[in-house]
Amino acid sequence: MTILGTIASSYASASANPTFELITANTLSIATSQFSFSNIPSTYDDLALFMSVRTDRTSAYGVGYVRMEFNGDTNTNNYRYLGMGQGSDSQNISPTLYDSTYTYSSASSDFFASDIFGNLWFYMPNYRSSYTKSAHAEGANEAKNTYPIKDFKGYRWTGTNAITSIRFYSDNNFKANSSFYLYGINNS
Repeated sequence: MTILGTIASSYASASANPTFELITANTLSIATSQFSFSNIPSTYDDLALFMSVRTDRTSAYGVGYVRMEFNGDTNTNNYRYLGMGQGSDSQNISPTLYDSTYTYSSASSDFFASDIFGNLWFYMPNYRSSYTKSAHAEGANEAKNTYPIKDFKGYRWTGTNAITSIRFYSDNNFKANSSFYLYGINNS
């Protein structure tokens, strides 16, 4: 079974045959600090994002950050997430509650070997509902040193309109060859 099939079976709402359809994809040809997916159709039940990301951050901890905003909503009070992560084998996973735009700290960076990209996925059921949106995300960088990062997060966005655009941005630049894939999921 493919990873998409596994995730569909695990996370799509009760349905005999959930299907994934690629809505759009973007593999960056040059470094950039932001980009957007816009005109997201409202013809699916759920959304899934898959990312392979690297930033030009060079600090000692080395992780790059991927942030997202929906429908142009820049008010960080409208976003909340519960994050749990582990930065090395000696650290415990501990939950922390944040008011912030959706943030992943498992993108790889220039601190790590040049061929390392972090992998992230994000699942949002009922993205077109008129209720507050919730989501689940997991990610990890594939560091070949003492800083492996694993991220597990639950999210809430207070917006009540269907999600029609997603803006991705970073505190640093996304490196060329970072890839972002947006899938629509139908649960029947």
